[in-house]
Amino acid sequence: MVFSKAKLFKNNQSSHGTVCVVPYNDNIEYYTFLKQQREVGNKQIIITSDIMINIIRKVCLERKFHIYKIVLAEEDSEIEYELDKLIMQVQNNAAYFGDLIEKIQFLSEQSSIDLARVYMKGHFSNGFTPNLYVQANGILGVNSESFDELTQEISTVVERCLAGW
Repeated sequence: MVFSKAKLFKNNQSSHGTVCVVPYNDNIEYYTFLKQQREVGNKQIIITSDIMINIIRKVCLERKFHIYKIVLAEEDSEIEYELDKLIMQVQNNAAYFGDLIEKIQFLSEQSSIDLARVYMKGHFSNGFTPNLYVQANGILGVNSESFDELTQEISTVVERCLAGW
């Protein structure tokens, strides 16, 4: 799957709110990209585990997407196995969604283990499968057909989290 990418930034001068979505191209060196954005008044946003959980809830519960992969910031095969098992359980029975969220919260709060990247996808009756990932560094990867809609929705969730909503 080819993803179109964007980075979330905070910009108080934006007319659309404080969070803006800036397309990102892998051909540009990441730190050069960040420097260019700082020069135009954008400050990078880091997606904490709490913000990630809010994004997951929004996308999975309201849009009926499901998580298909979680990458941890630190490698831990035992925890990765537990998360993979919970992800499979959620795919088979949505009632396990709360257990998955609890596990993510526990890892963040008690074990200081953060999520590096979360992959999610949806299934629609017309056969279209929107697909996305959210990284802790504020990078979003979304299939091009859903790019504008999903990046805007995620930026709204992040903006509400930053505002303390």
